Amino acid sequence: MFAATGVATFSPRTRATTVPGLRVAGTVTDPMAQVVSSAAAGLMAGVAMHADLLAEETTAAVAALHAR
Repeated sequence: MFAATGVATFSPRTRATTVPGLRVAGTVTDPMAQVVSSAAAGLMAGVAMHADLLAEETTAAVAALHAR
């Protein structure tokens, strides 16, 4: 789950870390980030989380439909 340094790694695109359910953005990922870029990174993380939740709900709904 963690890199050799003991630090969780993350995907720059989705902000998902190697810790399930944990996303990172802003100065956590880039200590030199300013407010605007930190806010943009947070937006990207939120959109990716929303997409993951929609995928989970869709999978559950399809499974429930097939179980009928």
